[in-house]
Amino acid sequence: MGAQRKGREGEIGGLLQRYQQKKRKKKMASEVSLKRVGIFGLSFARRFRQFLGTDPTAKSNMGLQEMELIVHGVGGYKIRDLRRFLTSGNKSTLGPFDAVVLLIGDNDVDSTKSAQEVADELWQLCEEVSQKMNAGTGLLHDIAQRYKSRYGDVKNYNKKAKQINVLLEVRRKAQESCFRIRRSEE
Repeated sequence: MGAQRKGREGEIGGLLQRYQQKKRKKKMASEVSLKRVGIFGLSFARRFRQFLGTDPTAKSNMGLQEMELIVHGVGGYKIRDLRRFLTSGNKSTLGPFDAVVLLIGDNDVDSTKSAQEVADELWQLCEEVSQKMNAGTGLLHDIAQRYKSRYGDVKNYNKKAKQINVLLEVRRKAQESCFRIRRSEE
């Protein structure tokens, strides 16, 4: 169990490294260094923060030792909850960030909203965060497939999650204000 948890939390480090590699192909390496990164979303972000706090070598093992990471996660968060958190009070002045990672959307798949509505809300939040938090780039993490669901049919959940990820990929190809980060193959 411990190795599996460590691997899941390590996935965030991997996605930040993959993002830097993609950007390095387009720019000089000195312009791509991520110094300050915000990671916001559901319980996965919270567990990542706890993981970093309990393993003193975790940051360096993931190649993140040079980054200042601001992490906030709450279990059960939906897109509207994260939007409210990030835009309330002085939260929007937490920036500037070189990048903001949004780990959100999984709890919205089970809602009555269509895949298009969820994808639109995710993209809109990503763009808002990029602008309001002075983030150089917003990074949307893929919505994960599930093996079981608390609320309904897993097959329908996974079908809708896949549709949302495809819609986000179409958006990403059309604009560069936000990037979609695919989960690593497990």
